[in-house]
Amino acid sequence: MIKRIQDNAYFLVFFGVLFFIFLWPFIFLKETLRHGDYGLQFYPWAFHYSQALRAGHLPYWTDLVACGFPLVAEGQVAAYYFLHGLSYLLLPFKVAYTWNIPLHFLLGGLGAYLYARKAGLSKEGATLAAVIFSFGSGYGGHFYTTGTLRVLTWLPWCLLLVRSFFENSPRKLLGVSCLAFFISQMWTAGFPQLAVYAFFYLGLFILFHGREGLRPFFLYLAALFLGTLIAAPQIFSTLELAALSVREGQSADFALWGSVLPPGFLALLFPRWGFFLKTSFYIGTLAFFLACISAGSPKNKPGKIHLALVLVFYFLAIGKYNPLYAWAVETLGVTGMRNPSKFLFFCFVSLGMLSGFGLQKVLELQKETWVRRWKKIVAVLCFIVLLTPSSAMFFFKAFEARLTALGRSYATAYFEGKQNPAHALGYYQDQMAGYLTAAKRFIQASDPWNVAALGASLLSAVILF
Repeated sequence: MIKRIQDNAYFLVFFGVLFFIFLWPFIFLKETLRHGDYGLQFYPWAFHYSQALRAGHLPYWTDLVACGFPLVAEGQVAAYYFLHGLSYLLLPFKVAYTWNIPLHFLLGGLGAYLYARKAGLSKEGATLAAVIFSFGSGYGGHFYTTGTLRVLTWLPWCLLLVRSFFENSPRKLLGVSCLAFFISQMWTAGFPQLAVYAFFYLGLFILFHGREGLRPFFLYLAALFLGTLIAAPQIFSTLELAALSVREGQSADFALWGSVLPPGFLALLFPRWGFFLKTSFYIGTLAFFLACISAGSPKNKPGKIHLALVLVFYFLAIGKYNPLYAWAVETLGVTGMRNPSKFLFFCFVSLGMLSGFGLQKVLELQKETWVRRWKKIVAVLCFIVLLTPSSAMFFFKAFEARLTALGRSYATAYFEGKQNPAHALGYYQDQMAGYLTAAKRFIQASDPWNVAALGASLLSAVILF
């Protein structure tokens, strides 16, 4: 045990320090999530769930919502989620509600680290992958709900088990059983849509291994079937409730809302640009440089697989700007795939792994020819950062009139699409005009955030050179 702790001390110290810096208010119960939807929905739902558990039953029905409501069927309550049942039954409500947040950060980070080591990363590379997974703007920001956090917590654990399927281990049945349990937890964690995306991610991860992944893929399908069977009470009750939802039968526009603008990837280099690109997509400049080094390295099959996953899921995230995706939604009527930006979560998972591989390559200081190649990659990235604000400003000025017209058209369509708009049409048009004005300001080369982005890029280059 002592030797194991020593071997992983780098991760324990580095991750542990960040864990306490960012999450100490939750650990010591100084803060909890009660703003916005949390105060209106999740907090009272969780309290009622806790009270019902202590009374010896699940809240299948409550008369405290409208004229009555099947609370268990509301998937976001996560009524069948194992850690919820255990924590809300054994701990005081506020402790269980608040500690569930740092607990999932810890579990997710540990799973990411263990998977990265299993994939062949050094302790330094695996630690970086785990840090990006837990503290990047996707998982760390959990910019949807804590249901997102809970679903994604189990993804690296699933990757860890799937990775073991590629080995000649006699304990395949145990691996399938454990994977089925994790899959059931993802189904019941409170965000079934994201769970479906996670299962797709896992399937692609295996299939991208080519012939090597055929047998593991069938083992994965067996685990997926068993996990879905375990979660069936939640799945069927939620589907029954969803059929009665006001969102049932919505248009394709409803499903395509939240599509990431195609240049949204620029937020990886210019985090402030996420404001007008409407996306939170940042892992740190140095980490992104390392990911690019990994993507350009020869003979790195695990890295190539994760690069392919980044590209596939970003292609899905742009939603309505992706003709194939838009056609599928409109033709098949799958309005349940609302807000394509959720696909970005899976880009973060693979970007973290790519960064870890990149760090390992740099620390190993491989062949001199490869060192020269990665320096070229870094130089090109710095040149892109230097050139992008000026190019964006040129584009904006060239198409400013057209962008303004498109903004007014979008605001009008948004207003007309609302059944009971809270404001007059002019309000939405003014909001769009303000958005374009802010965009023009943020892309100026002299903007402090752009200067900071250039500084971060140059500093990263100095470190890597």
